[in-house]
Amino acid sequence: MLLLNSLRENLRRSRTRCVVLRFLLFLALWGSFFVLPVGSESFRESGGIRYSFNASIRGYSLYVSSSFRPKSVDKLVENLKRGLKAEISFQFRLYRRMGGVFAFIGDKLVEEREVRYVASYDVFENYFSIYSDGRLVKQTHNVSDFLLNFLNLHNFYFGRIDKYDRTKMLLRGRVNFVPVKLKPPLNIVMFFTTLGNVTTKWVEISMKD
Repeated sequence: MLLLNSLRENLRRSRTRCVVLRFLLFLALWGSFFVLPVGSESFRESGGIRYSFNASIRGYSLYVSSSFRPKSVDKLVENLKRGLKAEISFQFRLYRRMGGVFAFIGDKLVEEREVRYVASYDVFENYFSIYSDGRLVKQTHNVSDFLLNFLNLHNFYFGRIDKYDRTKMLLRGRVNFVPVKLKPPLNIVMFFTTLGNVTTKWVEISMKD
């Protein structure tokens, strides 16, 4: 009788542990479905220029961010107030790692996105303007507010990634900065003068589940 009671008690405890484990597993899967952070921020600094990239997955959507700091923001602001324009573009490429017999061909590009900002200054109204694809995205009198919005990209929607195997995903990013943007035919002087254009190297943003 004692042996039978002991077996029943062990069976009851075993079932309880099984229920608890299943519940914890459900919570873990549920949480990872709705918020899945990926990739610690990639930060670089070279010759007084600083830039960084970050990515995050929410559900099945990939968002990217980037930050750039030129050697001299004062020079950037000065040129704009002289009536010149500046441009910055944030570029991202999503690759699929090729394994097995196809590894020798390298990673395959599957998606790419680019966000381009053009900045100008109105000398009569004393405000900065930021355009993207000809559309006004920001207008401000404040220098700090302008720099924050022009030199940074915040949580840009890259696209859905449910059609890809996340374990094989690889994201790269870079920044192209043009402190003085000229229009034809004036841009021909870019072949003969150094205007401080900067194109960073492609930086890999590690994708981790």
